[in-house]
Amino acid sequence: MKRTPIIVVAVLFVVEVLVLAVATPAPPAAQVRAETLALGDDYTGVTLTIDRPAPEKGAVEKKPEGSEGDLLGGGSEAAAPAGKEGREIIELAYEGGKWFLRKPLEFPASKADIERLVEHLKNLDLAEVPATKAREELGLDEKQGIRVTASRDGRPVVDLIVGNTVGGRTFVRKPDESAIWTVEGLGRDELTRTVDDLREHQIFELEAGELTQITVARGRGEKTFVQKDKVWMLEPADENWLADAAKISGAAGALARLRATKFADDPSPEVTGLGGLFAGAMVTFVAQPEGKTPTTYKLLVGNLDEAKENYYVMRTDPAAPAPDTVYLVSKYTMERVIGSETTGLDEYRERRVVRDVASDQIRTVAVTIGGVRATFTKGEGTDEWKPGEGVSFAKADGATIAAVTRKLGTLRADDFVALPGLRVGDRPVTLKDLIENFPQDIREAMRMGSGGGSVGQLELANVLTQNSMFLEQMAGLYAVIYPDRAAAAAGGIRALAGELQGTFTSLRDPLLALAAKVEAPTPGVPVQWTFTTADDKTLNLYLGGTTPDGKRPVYTDTPGDRQVYLLGGDKLGDLAIEDLNDLRAPRLLGDVSADRVTAAVFSNAGKTWSFQHPIGSAWSAAAGTTLAGLDPEKLTSHVRRVLEIEAVKFVRVSREAAGLTVPVAVVRLTWISQPPGAAEGATAAVPGPGPKTVTIEVGGENAEGQRWVRLTGLDPLLDAGIFLVAKGPAADLLFDPSKVTKSEAAGTAPAGTPVVQPGEDLVNLLGAGAPAPAPAPAPANP
Repeated sequence: MKRTPIIVVAVLFVVEVLVLAVATPAPPAAQVRAETLALGDDYTGVTLTIDRPAPEKGAVEKKPEGSEGDLLGGGSEAAAPAGKEGREIIELAYEGGKWFLRKPLEFPASKADIERLVEHLKNLDLAEVPATKAREELGLDEKQGIRVTASRDGRPVVDLIVGNTVGGRTFVRKPDESAIWTVEGLGRDELTRTVDDLREHQIFELEAGELTQITVARGRGEKTFVQKDKVWMLEPADENWLADAAKISGAAGALARLRATKFADDPSPEVTGLGGLFAGAMVTFVAQPEGKTPTTYKLLVGNLDEAKENYYVMRTDPAAPAPDTVYLVSKYTMERVIGSETTGLDEYRERRVVRDVASDQIRTVAVTIGGVRATFTKGEGTDEWKPGEGVSFAKADGATIAAVTRKLGTLRADDFVALPGLRVGDRPVTLKDLIENFPQDIREAMRMGSGGGSVGQLELANVLTQNSMFLEQMAGLYAVIYPDRAAAAAGGIRALAGELQGTFTSLRDPLLALAAKVEAPTPGVPVQWTFTTADDKTLNLYLGGTTPDGKRPVYTDTPGDRQVYLLGGDKLGDLAIEDLNDLRAPRLLGDVSADRVTAAVFSNAGKTWSFQHPIGSAWSAAAGTTLAGLDPEKLTSHVRRVLEIEAVKFVRVSREAAGLTVPVAVVRLTWISQPPGAAEGATAAVPGPGPKTVTIEVGGENAEGQRWVRLTGLDPLLDAGIFLVAKGPAADLLFDPSKVTKSEAAGTAPAGTPVVQPGEDLVNLLGAGAPAPAPAPAPANP
């Protein structure tokens, strides 16, 4: 075995001993002394004094650099002294179960910070270590050292000078000793926190459940909310202004634990906005902990700070521990209580338009546009929506109707239509007063103001201005909710305008403008939806036109809810339909089967081709049409493709704009909806329904190659409908005889047939009736 020389081992041992002696504290066996200082758990009568270097203005405490691996290396120097004699005295006292700052100012102390510090002072285990570096390097000299003294009834229990913290241990010494000790737990950074850091940032220390009433005043508005049976509500109740219980509960939580981000450096009224009798907002609330009497708290809210990140706030209730203190509270937190500059008190309003109707329980959907109503139903246990009685749709667009029912639960108002707040006479101007009794209100106001001259006219002008803005936001909604009353209400206002005399004639034009707004919406199509659930609960939802800022007013007949909501069009989705055809299945001809079509007429490029298809027979050319090499199978496929054409979308466009005044092509199909047959047990055959004919006119194309198409004869709802059809399917409507023949050559008209000018046959076709099915031709010889 190879042996290490003895002299080498000896040298290594000596080096290791020297390294341990210089670089690290000696292990417990090498400690000079150990001692315990105990403050204990009872802080009654305890005063805590921190005598430390005064920080430079704007100085930030930094950890000593390069100190992690060097227990006795002091790292960087502490900040240079500043202020009187270069020292700062912090004094805290424990009174009535709480810590308070006594120097340099009187203020409740930060509970979390002070309790953490005294927890470390409760039991200090000191271990003396041999020092190889000067006090200056360890932060223990007179200049850098922090003297912390914990006294009970004036008698010191803990009195130490604290230096740097390295690797989880802090160097300390006793004021009148040269020995250097280390302690664990107590860190220098706990003793260098700023005075503001040591102040209690918690403005209120309550539980949200203890709050029983909140009153918020902002601008000219004021609302009071009370908590009853753990539910927040508006007091007194107002059907025109519903409260959002969840929002108020959130505000109560924010208030109960309201916390400052910092304290105001310049509490001048000009900066804070807290001067005078009233600030920007005032919050008054009552809290009643269990078993205690109620206490009222008041909070003034002023301006935003320069960075627009915090509000200046101040407590003004008698229970405030530090009167006249100006706190800064984060904008987000404070606006949960007072609302934003945009929403104001509407922050607390109920914004959910529909609250008590579950979409999966809806069984009937009805929609009314322009006085025409369509109803759709869904049976129990099925997801298929079908056209209801009186709707001639072959098939409903189930996906769109289902999307409408799901959309109900997602509707959230962006804003609300502002009801006029002025009074005419002794009562408020309500929605009913405004629309139905408006002329009488104005007559009363004129009578009251007739002796007041300009004052009476000014009041009237204010009423008209506010109501004009109101009706602008209503966007014809009244006419949708009360279609039978709108004309009479508008007529009453016009009659009033005609009665005006003397100085009041200047109000004639504004009154006429109001009358127009009552009965006609601004752009946008008013819609009424009616939803009925499985338990026969019915909800009517009304959409007005479009307001000048692009929103739609929405109103429901939910009991107790008279709010008029404003929603952006993008939030309404398929609820904001403009045509009943939007609820029709995209397949234009529904479920018509190709084998039930008995006749087809195609007109294109100035020519017309007619074909017949008796039930049970093959397709053939009708009288007046000669087409060599007709392939019945190809024609069957072509007719099937026409029947399966789907609309890309339904559009509101004039026939002129769609190129349908003179269509480029026309298709006319005739079919028998049901096969004739006999009822079970009947002795005679029951006659089947007669043939039905639909005309498809093909117009111009848009930039995407889609074509406008118009259907007539299918049902009254669709006769005015214009649809866009994709480029590929639209090509099947532009008949090409070569696509239905066995050879490339298409037949020509018999000799003697006059030459047809382009468009001539289209005119004849559109004016003629459907061709009667012709007898099946004789089989052709092979």
